[in-house]
Amino acid sequence: MKIGIPRSLIYWKRPYFWESFFENLGFEVLLSSKTNKEIVEMGVKISDPETCFSCKVYFGHLKWLEGKCDLIFVPRLKRKGN
Repeated sequence: MKIGIPRSLIYWKRPYFWESFFENLGFEVLLSSKTNKEIVEMGVKISDPETCFSCKVYFGHLKWLEGKCDLIFVPRLKRKGN
């Protein structure tokens, strides 16, 4: 099974952490391409005009991964406590 990881937003909190995690579990991992003009244009094309630029870039990374992997991993981190 191939897991896609968008190389955008929260990915940069701990680069390569999730990639190593899934590889150690025996999964094949595909990171999206580095942010480039094509990814930005894909994100802008599928986003609402009021969406912030960072999210548009993120959506471009998701679109780039679409069809190239079995699952796309989108982590959600929560703080402990409040």
